[in-house]
Amino acid sequence: MIFTKTNLPRQVAIYILVITGSLILYGYSFNSSQNVALDVPYVQAFIDPQIYSKDFYVQEFLNFTPRYYHQKLISLTASLGLGLSLTYLLYYIMAFSSLVTGLYLIGKKFGHSILSGALLAFLVLNTHNLEATVGYTSIFRTEPTPSIFAMGLAIWGIYYCFCNNWFRGYLFFGLACLLQFLVGFLPGCLFIPILLRYAHKNHSLKTLIISLVIFVGFACLVYVPMKLTGATNSEILSDSEFIYWYGYIRHPHHIIPSRFSIQEWKSFIFYLTGTFLLIKTSDLLSSDDKKNLCIIIYFTLLALAVNYVFVEVYPLSLFAKLQLARTTPFAKIVTLIVISVAVTQYYQKGNLAICLLLLFLPTIPTTNNNGMLFFSVVLIIVILQTFDLLKLTRTRLFTSLAIIGLLSWIIFNAPSTSISTILEIICLQLLSLGILSIPFLLQEKQLLLKKLNVRINATIYTSAIFSLIYFYLGFFQLLHKRLPQINYSQIPSHRLALNFRNLTTKDSLIRNDQLHLPPTLLHLAKVDG
Repeated sequence: MIFTKTNLPRQVAIYILVITGSLILYGYSFNSSQNVALDVPYVQAFIDPQIYSKDFYVQEFLNFTPRYYHQKLISLTASLGLGLSLTYLLYYIMAFSSLVTGLYLIGKKFGHSILSGALLAFLVLNTHNLEATVGYTSIFRTEPTPSIFAMGLAIWGIYYCFCNNWFRGYLFFGLACLLQFLVGFLPGCLFIPILLRYAHKNHSLKTLIISLVIFVGFACLVYVPMKLTGATNSEILSDSEFIYWYGYIRHPHHIIPSRFSIQEWKSFIFYLTGTFLLIKTSDLLSSDDKKNLCIIIYFTLLALAVNYVFVEVYPLSLFAKLQLARTTPFAKIVTLIVISVAVTQYYQKGNLAICLLLLFLPTIPTTNNNGMLFFSVVLIIVILQTFDLLKLTRTRLFTSLAIIGLLSWIIFNAPSTSISTILEIICLQLLSLGILSIPFLLQEKQLLLKKLNVRINATIYTSAIFSLIYFYLGFFQLLHKRLPQINYSQIPSHRLALNFRNLTTKDSLIRNDQLHLPPTLLHLAKVDG
């Protein structure tokens, strides 16, 4: 996944194949309710001020908000002639490519192998969005929202900070702040203790100061304009009243810890506990790596404790605005890093059964106790390793039992969907793993491929071209319905505005007879009947 001058066309073809194939399997959904409701109307209003000109809610969001830079970026790009739908798709592909590439490099950094990079990318893309997190948060989604675009930048901040390249790391965190403030700000805060540790250990005060200046400077590009325009003022409400309306009424699933489901907390705690055990027993992680990974988890737990105290016990509106549960996706990234390193370690030792269990337990499509099962398996592995009994797991019998156990767990804990659907998901996950592992297979299995008389370069170029054609067909919904599609559909502005007017009651805050539609949109509405 790193381009060099040697055989560059082949490397580009491999990259296209991996990214395009992974994106097809992962999916993309533009015309989703979340995207339309929270983002598109404001961007449309930036492009054409006549749209929603009397909509109070939309007009308020045209002032400076944390999404201002994102909305301006989308609107300016769309104004160049690409249109909204294509603009969102373009930036989503960029964010997805950036995420996968960053994950490859992070995994390779910790596991010292391309395999661990491929496994980390697989785990992030295939683990259930809400698994091992709380507050209804996730690392990545199929919808092109500001947080997704920001994650494409934040992942590089994580990579460079783990590599002790602090200036670049905090530059990327700062850039992420511009697109979605919390996605850039919170991981930047989580890495400050590691930065302090590095600066103290290497007597590098200059690194500490410059990194924080870069980080705070970008954060101020969001905060200062909001402060100057009065967008941060909430004096009309007390802290308790603000948290009641913003937290308990509007976003209880994001902000109020006591409103998070017990299942969320159980999954989160079991995964973190299992992560600590894997870190302690890892042979591939260095002492510094272990400490840094643990620091991220410790400060995530501290952030959750602070969130509970200053949201539910002693209410302060600042902490409700920070939504500190959003730190948990970054703790989840740490968990998945540790799992990918552990799988690489046991693969090198020939423990295929353990590899299968660790790799697929977080991704199997069930609804019950994946976190508890993951912790139980890790605990058994640690006990076997303590008593030097891991060699027993290298047999074919144990591998067969692991496969049977996984399938049994899936069948007996499957959600309401049919078993055939579950098996289809598993097959797609295996295909995803195969695609993401292509760089590893080409590097490690070249001799085997040559013995099989496989024309490697011809196969790579053909597969890359096929993946692009497949993506194109899926883009225009020309594939069979059961095949993965790219859910792309343009939003007809005239229908959106006209339907809003027709559905709004006369008793609403914004009267439908006063909703202004530009003449061009009225003409289009008449043409469409």
